[in-house]
Amino acid sequence: LPTPTRKHDSIPFWIYFFLASPVYMAWVGIKHRPHLISIFSPLYALISAPTQWVLKIPMITFVRFPPHQNPVFSYRESCLVTWMEGFLEKLGLALSNRILAASEAVRDAVIKRCPSAGSKTGVLYNHLMELSCDKAKQKERLVKELSLTGNPFIIATSGVLHKRKNQDCLLRAFAEAGKPESALLIIGEGDQKATLKQLASQLGVAERTIFTGWREDVPEFIQGADLFAFCSSQARVCPSAVRTSSSPKT
Repeated sequence: LPTPTRKHDSIPFWIYFFLASPVYMAWVGIKHRPHLISIFSPLYALISAPTQWVLKIPMITFVRFPPHQNPVFSYRESCLVTWMEGFLEKLGLALSNRILAASEAVRDAVIKRCPSAGSKTGVLYNHLMELSCDKAKQKERLVKELSLTGNPFIIATSGVLHKRKNQDCLLRAFAEAGKPESALLIIGEGDQKATLKQLASQLGVAERTIFTGWREDVPEFIQGADLFAFCSSQARVCPSAVRTSSSPKT
């Protein structure tokens, strides 16, 4: 979608976006003639509604977070914007033919936001694989593959390298701990990679911080870590899940 400004986080941009996107989506739909629309946000379901009407095709909306807990807008201090976002989400849910939530809690939040969506909202649970864990073997693998020396205390984190994922906070904590026998693995790619590398250098921990890039074997890879750090600033963790989590420690 062509945009008139490079700054994609301003009120003028969002006004333009919500006016232009439905027209652009309808044009793409007419051009490619899809049989189904799959959307991963109630807000984007609203944007896709004109395409749905023009082509007379069903629309499924997947909801991974409780509505209004994964905000598109950053202007949360504005009551008007907060109300508008909630109103648009409700419209998107109402216009969807089928809604699939990632958990029962998310489904309940969807129905609370839009009671009329109750009969068309189901749950498609996240796929959690059961993995056998040989910690000693996996740690030996990490030490060898990453050319680490001795028996370092390995801290790992995994995720897109984005500001909201808060890896800079983890880097500062790692530097402040002052444990020269430890190593930090940052697994993932993203627009903050260069910034994080620069920060690691400024903090004096660049030699002990390893950016592994994108990996297909993350579940097995982090089994060799002594500590897994989930540092996202938007993390919502169930206390009981923390208490019952298995090694590596969370």
